[in-house]
Amino acid sequence: MNWLSADDAYITLRYAQHWAQGYGPVYNIGERVEGYTNFLWVLTLTPLIGLGVPGTLAVKLLAGLSGAGAICLVWFLGRRIAGRDSWLGPAAALALALNGTFIWWTLPGSMEVSTLALTLLAGFYLLLGREGADERARLRETLGAGVLLGLSVLTRPDAVLFGIPALVVVLLEKKRRPLRAALLLAPGLFMVAGQLIFRLAYYGDWLPNTFYAKVGINLRVIGRGLEYLLTFVKAQALLFVGAVFFPWKRWGAKALPFLTGCLLYWVYLAAIGGDWMSLRLFHHTVPILVLVGVGGYLSLFERLRGTNWGKAVRIPAAVLGLAGLVYLTHLEADPSMAFSPLRFGVQQRYSTARWLNGHADPEDRVALTSTGIIPYFTDLYTIDMVGLMDPHIAREGVSIAGYGFPGHERFDNDYVLAKKPEWFVLNITPGELKSGAQPTLFYEMDLLRRPEFWAEYPLVLPPYPTLTILHRRDDARGLERLESGEWESSYGFVPPYARRGATPAGI
Repeated sequence: MNWLSADDAYITLRYAQHWAQGYGPVYNIGERVEGYTNFLWVLTLTPLIGLGVPGTLAVKLLAGLSGAGAICLVWFLGRRIAGRDSWLGPAAALALALNGTFIWWTLPGSMEVSTLALTLLAGFYLLLGREGADERARLRETLGAGVLLGLSVLTRPDAVLFGIPALVVVLLEKKRRPLRAALLLAPGLFMVAGQLIFRLAYYGDWLPNTFYAKVGINLRVIGRGLEYLLTFVKAQALLFVGAVFFPWKRWGAKALPFLTGCLLYWVYLAAIGGDWMSLRLFHHTVPILVLVGVGGYLSLFERLRGTNWGKAVRIPAAVLGLAGLVYLTHLEADPSMAFSPLRFGVQQRYSTARWLNGHADPEDRVALTSTGIIPYFTDLYTIDMVGLMDPHIAREGVSIAGYGFPGHERFDNDYVLAKKPEWFVLNITPGELKSGAQPTLFYEMDLLRRPEFWAEYPLVLPPYPTLTILHRRDDARGLERLESGEWESSYGFVPPYARRGATPAGI
């Protein structure tokens, strides 16, 4: 089941594995570059791997347990919002357990967003407070909420946006507001300060390298972000419709702060241009949306039940409710996401890694853009062509913000070629390449349209499906490890657009 994991999950695993092996939290051994934004996830996986738990299993266990915990917390949150006798808790928990977007990034995706959902929901639960709790208990709950929200920020820095409405909730308390605000903020500030000190001491920078590689805001980026947001709205349309009927006067005071955090986060996602992985960054907001949407439908049903024709609508309402749950259980993260091609693409990366393990020298260097599965399973020195793990490209590379994949919009192919890697791996199959198809990624197209690149790197043709692999022609030792047919049959091959100097449409 390894193929189910998203490619980016293996970037974190590579950092954690190297740390567990004693090399420190590094992507390439000996190079201190912070190419991740999920410090708590790395910190949690490292001891598990050190104890002998396989990395992929550790990720799936951690993500699965976090997802299960989030579902349970939605049940408890529903009780705190609507009362113990309300159906909101169990109904929302069921809806979340069947929600395709949530389940996809909990189990197949296995990303840190499942842990982020858990810590945020737990923090919200404590922030609401137990009904009838005394003053000391409320102070303890506020401190606990601060710890959990601090852990959320260590999981993903942008979770700090959820702290804004949380602070407003505390400041609206009637008693001991300064103390409660301090208890809420102090744990998170302490954790973030500790991470900053560690980052500065170990990596030599105040910000992660990913910040320099990813940040670039313009109208094209914002437009793409709005499309990303619209995709989420369409995928969760039933829940947004339900939110219209939510009983704001009755339950709004408890639910509104958390929904406000979601709204702030959605605006932020639109501003940064969204994400290239389908709805991944919405994952931890889905539980709150589920609570509000399901709460709206329950309120609507209660209103209809009190009318003269309430009995007549019970069965149709139940049928529509079941149909809605079935709709939300679509296997993909959103209805436009194709499961089979995704599985095939990930499997190609595994096949590519397997082939490289049998043919590459351990001292070889590979340049690529998919920096997860292949580097993790080969452990080759990796040149990240889009700069997430390369400070030069992140800071000085050419920016194509708004034209590429979100977060992968810087490159410097002259710099990469100057490093003379033994291998290149590109996100197009050899068959597609030989048929004249163009890569969808601009930086790969920029590379392939150079005749001098083909003069130096002939195409390799493994006997089973892989991504495009190219090997440096003057690496005599490497050529000795190849079967003659794996490279000689492609000798002299140059795609038509390399001679024309073409560029992808729209660039």
